Amino acid sequence: MYDQSLAECERHADRLAEVERYCMFVGYPRSGHTIVASMLAAHPDAAIAIELDALRFVAAGFSREQIFHLLLERSLRQSRQTSYEYDYTVPGQWQGRVRRLRVIGDKEAGMSNLRLRWEPDLLDRVRAIVCVPLRVIHVVRHPLDNITTMLTRGDADHLEQAIGTYFRFVANARGVMGRLGPGEGLEIHQEDLIASPGQMLARLCAFLEIDAEASYVEACSSIVMEKLRLTRASIDWPSSLVDRVASMARDIEFLARYDYII
Repeated sequence: MYDQSLAECERHADRLAEVERYCMFVGYPRSGHTIVASMLAAHPDAAIAIELDALRFVAAGFSREQIFHLLLERSLRQSRQTSYEYDYTVPGQWQGRVRRLRVIGDKEAGMSNLRLRWEPDLLDRVRAIVCVPLRVIHVVRHPLDNITTMLTRGDADHLEQAIGTYFRFVANARGVMGRLGPGEGLEIHQEDLIASPGQMLARLCAFLEIDAEASYVEACSSIVMEKLRLTRASIDWPSSLVDRVASMARDIEFLARYDYII
């Protein structure tokens, strides 16, 4: 892949030179990053690849042009994005196309968490390689719902394991967000996105310094579910484990807003 990307990156040289912001995600499996990334990928001036794992190429020594080429190629192939029973395709918008390449990035939150824990210097290496301002998006979901979905989608074998895995991701994400400079990070809560998709899209676009055009916001809002799914109710949560999650979340600033009621 190194040699191929090196040979082909000149094909998009003019477009890649236009990039103004580099966007990446940190967080957890099953927290809502995919819908946020899919809506950004539908913006005419953004190319967001779904799960390229760009940090793998940073760690392997790929150049800025090679990484941007791989991200753009992946995003152009992803005109339709589905996951399980959910369709993330934004009707009438720019998924799989780009008008002007102002923002480029990668939606690979969970693996990015892990790579930044294994190699803490990767964050500085990303800044040095991309040569444009870094923007990191952290999507948060109610821990009980996030943990439940991790369990039911096969990310853990049992509930206690899912709790442990989730809070390891929380610790990693908290560490990454704490190392960001002013203006580099944005937290989005899934519950707020569902309640006010237009407002949250405006925040995201302002964060990335791209226009939130009315037709784009309307189209993106149409794919957001109308009602929050409380997946925690789909399994039997022992009260002792609910209390454990509440206790572990108590001092974590971005989880402090939640109550722990089944």
